[in-house]
Amino acid sequence: MKIPTPAPTTDRTPYAIEGPARILIVSDVHVPYHDPDAIRAAIAFGRDRGPISHVLVNGDLLDAYHLSRFEKDPTARTFAQELKDAVQIVKIFARVFASAQIVIKLGNHEKRFETYLQGHAPALADLPGFTLEEILQKELPDVDVVSEWRNITAGDLLIVHGHEVGRGSGGTNPARWLLQRTGVSTICGHFHRTDSHQIRNGLGEKIHGHTIGALCQLSPDYLPRNQWNHGAAFVELTAEGEYLVENKIFQ
Repeated sequence: MKIPTPAPTTDRTPYAIEGPARILIVSDVHVPYHDPDAIRAAIAFGRDRGPISHVLVNGDLLDAYHLSRFEKDPTARTFAQELKDAVQIVKIFARVFASAQIVIKLGNHEKRFETYLQGHAPALADLPGFTLEEILQKELPDVDVVSEWRNITAGDLLIVHGHEVGRGSGGTNPARWLLQRTGVSTICGHFHRTDSHQIRNGLGEKIHGHTIGALCQLSPDYLPRNQWNHGAAFVELTAEGEYLVENKIFQ
């Protein structure tokens, strides 16, 4: 009796950044609700750190406003224009950091594209070229696009967008929340707040958690009062996998 072929599973092979490396991490741009001054601050921050080998856009480059399940303003910018503007912003980073590898990690807002297709056009959802990953790769052929459920590693440091490790707002100490869910040194965006936390495990090893500020507008109509801040992070990675994180708040 022939055993049926199992259904394909999502590729979760980590995307590995090998050391030595100098990585600029930005997160939560949320085009078209990005903040131009915050983007300029992130670029200046990266330039000040000297040669950058990688620029990682760590999730939610796009807001995907029109694809959300929430009530929408019909006058808001179209998804096509949102995608065009996001590509332009990535190209600016690529031009400024010309020798760096640009990496885009897909976050929960990019997930809206897949969810929308599955809900409104399921017959088209599996057509070649219809995933957001493929669309971005076509528009930005020199950029590495990392799918939602693939982790990124930089030596001993795990990098995720943040929504992958569990639901929740992160509470008052999102970096601690992050460590409780991953159990390893981790950095993420998603919470739009800069925070760091350190613990020692049972072997006496230090484990670090970091959450990064956003590059989007800080007082959106749906949540005008919040504890968000602008920021970015710089990671210096050695050939042995050891790392140093500078988690920067933009005032």
